[in-house]
Amino acid sequence: PALPPEDTRTVIEILDRNFSPLQRAEELVIARRAAAVEQWSRSAQGYARAAPLADADRLGHGTVLARLGRHREAITVFQSIRGRDLLAKSRYQRARSILRIGTRAAGMVALRQVFGARTADSTTAAAAGFLRADLLVESGDDGAARVAYLKVARRFPGTSYGARAGFEAALILYLRGNARNAAREFTALAER
Repeated sequence: PALPPEDTRTVIEILDRNFSPLQRAEELVIARRAAAVEQWSRSAQGYARAAPLADADRLGHGTVLARLGRHREAITVFQSIRGRDLLAKSRYQRARSILRIGTRAAGMVALRQVFGARTADSTTAAAAGFLRADLLVESGDDGAARVAYLKVARRFPGTSYGARAGFEAALILYLRGNARNAAREFTALAER
């Protein structure tokens, strides 16, 4: 069983103070546990010391770097992941980091690629489509946002993003003055 967060922090501190330098395997365990208790800097340090990493740990490392605002480094780590089981997650996180460094057009393309890719990870693909639609709303392009929400709702109806996307698409229709068709869409959502 996992230790409570405060105990985990204390154990990491004791290990660092009394047993440095730690072995690669120990650094990897600490990197994972430090991330779990939101000690982002220590986690990033542990992942760097434990390299080379397997894909799952690279995803963890990239996520930690993004949490630290080190998005360019995170993008590089996310791009290094090749395993099919984590590809959608890594590409989605990469797209989010691209958006955070202010490259909106490239981020939107990256989100569209994650959404459009064939993957067994429907939740991540739906999240990418939903985020892209949200960003279209933010930019004032309600028409394109509605189309994007509808694509998420139709392609991934069984995910939480699919249901929310259907609601957002109907809401845009309502706000644009088409109450009758919006009511139909809201009713269809309620009957699912």
